[in-house]
Amino acid sequence: MKVILREDESGVSEVIGTILILAMTVVLFSTIIIWVTNIPTPTAQSRLDMESTMNPVIVAGAEVGVNITVRHLGGDRLQPGPTRVYVTSQRGTSPPVTDVVLLHPYNGAVSPASGLVDGSDSVWDAGERWAYKSFSLRSTDAITITVVDLTKSTVEWRSAINASTGARPPVFVEKWADGIPTTSGIDPVNEHLGFAIYAKVVDPDNDLNSNSVYANLSIWFGTGNACEQAQKMHDDGITPDRVAGDGIFSFGNSVCVNAPFPNLNWDGSIILLNATDLKGNKATSRLVLTVQQSSTGAGSGSTNPALWQYLGFVQVIPNGFWVTNLNNPYNSATTFLPYR
Repeated sequence: MKVILREDESGVSEVIGTILILAMTVVLFSTIIIWVTNIPTPTAQSRLDMESTMNPVIVAGAEVGVNITVRHLGGDRLQPGPTRVYVTSQRGTSPPVTDVVLLHPYNGAVSPASGLVDGSDSVWDAGERWAYKSFSLRSTDAITITVVDLTKSTVEWRSAINASTGARPPVFVEKWADGIPTTSGIDPVNEHLGFAIYAKVVDPDNDLNSNSVYANLSIWFGTGNACEQAQKMHDDGITPDRVAGDGIFSFGNSVCVNAPFPNLNWDGSIILLNATDLKGNKATSRLVLTVQQSSTGAGSGSTNPALWQYLGFVQVIPNGFWVTNLNNPYNSATTFLPYR
């Protein structure tokens, strides 16, 4: 019997195909595993909801500080160990200042007073308030509160703190005295030549009472003269005011500050300023007056400058004349004989 041998390779392709599919599967899953293991672990996210309020501390009608309150509305509990509260403030162009506060029950004996108002422990839970009372801050400062968890190295909450609408008092931005109000510059105040007082006042709530800006010249205190009363300042564009409604209030064209005043002894005297808004919030400030001596006394000639401190009657008598102050009758013991 004749045996015929034939080569049959029909099964080889199936085996090779199976091996290739298995290899592709291994490579694909290996790639996916490597890619997944290289994905960074997501950081833990804190869930925290808070609200803040700020109210000025008013004493005798003037702002002397602020009271900040932050309420925990819901989310994670804040533990006293890792939690820090950063109070950052900036006034005008001054560098920012940051106060770092730990969590603890409210303590009014420290300065600034701070702590948890509610609860009996140092853990800040939902519904509890944290308070911060400072007499170095003002409601017009730029203030930010930041709550940080040092363990997680995360900022839990941050917000700018704004005062309640209408709660902020006016602010005296600038104040000065001008010896020659008719010029555009600010001139030194010379004795006996008169001057005007200026103050730039702004109100963060735009509710300044324009009829409430006053100046008190302390040099007149105790004289019994009407000038010792508060003198109203104006922003109406009438001399010495330059532009109506520009927020710069002025006082001048008054016997209180006109020639023959100021005397040289007015130098260093204090001018007290105050302003009130429509909510009754009051701001106060002060200006130290600088008076320099005139080289020719008061006007031309060699008249004794001391005579210019008197406004009153002149009585002509034989061999001379007498001058007396308006507050005293002529021919009294207070009269004196001037000379040239």
